[in-house]
Amino acid sequence: MPWGGGVIIERVFAPGVSVAAWARALSGWVSAGEPGRVLKSDGPNVVIAARLLGRGVVVKRWRPSAWARFRSRISGSKSERHWRGAAWLARHGIDTAPCLAMGHDAALAARRDYLVMEELTGPTALEVLAGHAEPGAIGVREELAIAREVGRQVARMIAHGRFNRDHKPSNLIVAWRGGRFKLAVIDCVAILPLWRGGGAGAAQERMLASLCIEPTELGVGPRRSLVLAALQSALGLERTVGGAVGSGGERPGARTALRLNPAAKHALRGLWRSVAARVRAHAGSAGG
Repeated sequence: MPWGGGVIIERVFAPGVSVAAWARALSGWVSAGEPGRVLKSDGPNVVIAARLLGRGVVVKRWRPSAWARFRSRISGSKSERHWRGAAWLARHGIDTAPCLAMGHDAALAARRDYLVMEELTGPTALEVLAGHAEPGAIGVREELAIAREVGRQVARMIAHGRFNRDHKPSNLIVAWRGGRFKLAVIDCVAILPLWRGGGAGAAQERMLASLCIEPTELGVGPRRSLVLAALQSALGLERTVGGAVGSGGERPGARTALRLNPAAKHALRGLWRSVAARVRAHAGSAGG
């Protein structure tokens, strides 16, 4: 039987907080009508910023279809896949929102799955591109630093044998910590092995294209300088002030001083063309 009378907790990761405490808190929150600030709503699926057990959290709630429930027997539910993806990112030093609790309601006929994550402060990368971040907080130099970190993040995932099939700017939280910009992945459902994306090269192109497609569709497509900075970093082609190649520790206003050899130029141009082709193909399929 579920503690609290509504939600069955399947997994927790929060030092000092018991399964029973999470069950009572989440059940009470659901009974109260899921109060909080809605961050995203897609039919029966919502993402809500709330307070549970005295802390700021983000709760993802899914209402799986009959097909999704059947599929979950093989690959796990969305909450399970997110939990696994977030754990993988954390093990490999890639920032993400820590998962705190996972569960589902007791009414199996209309089952709803819940995932509770730590709330991260900061704008999404999409809000930065759209100019919706805090006024004056992020300028042109800061945008370039963020673009470089975007490229490094893609490179780290690929180097460790995974890619994110849903790697779009609205799924990345931007924060300034430890003297540099950090990007935290907040949707980890589709962290997949490279073979699922067609191999390392195709997976890299897919992630970088996803970062361009969403803002382009919303009319805030990234400037060419930002795309170039991200592609250079994804290929490890960057030199910070002081000459440390790929150190990733530049201040927001640091300038790059790159002299690329013919092979590096060829690789950069090839990646640019491939990413641009994917963006065009997506626009064509959406328009058709």
